[in-house]
Amino acid sequence: MFPTLLEAIVAIETTAATPKVGPAKLQLIKQVVSSASATEQFGSKMISQDQLLSMIEAITASIVVFYNLIGVFKTSPPAPGPVSS
Repeated sequence: MFPTLLEAIVAIETTAATPKVGPAKLQLIKQVVSSASATEQFGSKMISQDQLLSMIEAITASIVVFYNLIGVFKTSPPAPGPVSS
């Protein structure tokens, strides 16, 4: 699942690199994976769709943080703060 998720995140970020739409992009990833499989089997244990979506969210967050850190994804610059003299 990890390689597929990684490819999906990179594809979405590459085509929709719009600031402040991270939650919408995460929702898209969750919907796509949810549509693809109601449940997923890992080893001999079946997991529910809620568990799968939670895993996807955690993995996605980790990938995005890492890619932001190394500069693969360009983040928008922080808003300018108050000017002090």
